[in-house]
Amino acid sequence: MDGQLKYSEFMHAICPMCESYAEMLKDRRVKNIYNRPKQPIAMFRSETYTNFVMVLESLLKTEMETERIKKQLRDRPNFYSAPAFISMA
Repeated sequence: MDGQLKYSEFMHAICPMCESYAEMLKDRRVKNIYNRPKQPIAMFRSETYTNFVMVLESLLKTEMETERIKKQLRDRPNFYSAPAFISMA
């Protein structure tokens, strides 16, 4: 692992679970009626941008917490993850 977020991982994280919304997002074309380059932040309303940043921060915090817990479990000498998680199913 190189610590970099791949595009496929990013899309998996933010793509809607509902297939119809996911299809709308996938098929959406960017409209730039002036044919001038735009800064990425200028393509979103401020509320959308703020919400997106909050979601991304939440995803990153969750991933960091998950890794912290996994490390703690790996460091426990008598903990075997397979039976523990199979029993949760």
